[in-house]
Amino acid sequence: MKESKVMKKRTSKIVSILLAFALIVSAGDVVRAEDVDEQRTQTQEMAEPQEPEAETTTEPESEPKEEEPDITVAPPEEEPAESEAPEAEEKKDEDVKAEDEVQDEVEETVEAAPEVEIGAEEAEDISEPKELLETKANGTYYNAEKVILPSKGVLAVKASYVSGQYSFGVFKDPNLDNRVSSSIYDRPGDISESVRSATKYFSIPQAGTYYVGVYSNDQNAKVNVQCGFYDGSDRAVGNKQTIIVGQRDAQTNYFSFKAPYTGYLRVQGDTTVGNHKVVLCDASKRALSGASYLGNVPTYGVAKGKTYYIRVDARFNSNGIYALKATNSKISEKSGKTKKKAVTIKKKKTKKGIIESGKNSKQADWYKFKLTSKKKVNIAVTTGSNESLKIILYKGGKRITTETIRGNFTGNIKSVGKKWPKGTYYIKVQRGTSTSSGYYTLKWK
Repeated sequence: MKESKVMKKRTSKIVSILLAFALIVSAGDVVRAEDVDEQRTQTQEMAEPQEPEAETTTEPESEPKEEEPDITVAPPEEEPAESEAPEAEEKKDEDVKAEDEVQDEVEETVEAAPEVEIGAEEAEDISEPKELLETKANGTYYNAEKVILPSKGVLAVKASYVSGQYSFGVFKDPNLDNRVSSSIYDRPGDISESVRSATKYFSIPQAGTYYVGVYSNDQNAKVNVQCGFYDGSDRAVGNKQTIIVGQRDAQTNYFSFKAPYTGYLRVQGDTTVGNHKVVLCDASKRALSGASYLGNVPTYGVAKGKTYYIRVDARFNSNGIYALKATNSKISEKSGKTKKKAVTIKKKKTKKGIIESGKNSKQADWYKFKLTSKKKVNIAVTTGSNESLKIILYKGGKRITTETIRGNFTGNIKSVGKKWPKGTYYIKVQRGTSTSSGYYTLKWK
């Protein structure tokens, strides 16, 4: 009887902790818990290429600025001079709309992920209240819950205040002696009445068993905890698929992508991690391009059925996660591969083409149009590339101008001054550097 009263008294004083783990895993894509997404930031997406009517240009390496004038070209009677296209600036209204669209898409992808238990066969049932145990060392009350994680990545832990004061973290052992990392960013978080809720992202170095621990010297403490795991391993990414990647420390990932179409591949990412760099690689992981910032939406020319690797060199990310989306759009090209075989562009008709990654650096597409009388000419141009494309204009065998167009561009090449004389004009499209690739559209009137 006496013993029963003692046990009852002891039980009434022991701290209870409710660990409500919402563990979400999506077959190598997105892994996330409900309510852990408070710190997710917006992602960026460039709009799909439209018919090039707008006269605003874009420069991928810069912040949005005021609109620049179109590219202008002197009439061919004058001494032709080579000039580079003015560096383009982003279209603000399109960017705002695109950011909202991508953010909604990321959220929908995450919310649609199936809920599963990680290590359900080996882990305890953690949905019921747990008693804290008293350590012999310092009288701290604690609870450790085992989770079995499938790969390296990031474990997000959100603690919400109920009562008392306590700390929480992720450890390698059930005694909560060895933290997953010595990094300041992986140190346990503190919760109190003044700090009602906190989310911390803990770097998981490899697959294995880990322990989410909550501990306190306050016997009246209670807390709710939720967890979500974000896969940080290499994996395949499908067309138009958004994945969430777990990453805290600097790391390099290779995401495989098999192109369903001959056309262009656009790689988009979270705007907060624009300093992450992207390189397109072949099936042997050999680089086909130079490095581009993820936030600038690099675009590459790709061939149907080929496997590519999207290499992401990730720097430190304080949020512990970033979004990545790969979009392959089809381009049906009918171009001439030499000047003699140049394909005619009819007035007000659009021609599309790609400069493919990994092909001969001298690859070029040729087009032509004919003026039957003197006219002012406007050539509407859209491009998307990882670096730059060159558009070279000829009258007969005489070069008029060479325009180097960087990144994602929508604008016009216009004649100025006197009208251009009648005759046959040729347009040559080629890569701007040895590692450039991408798509383009052309239309004249």
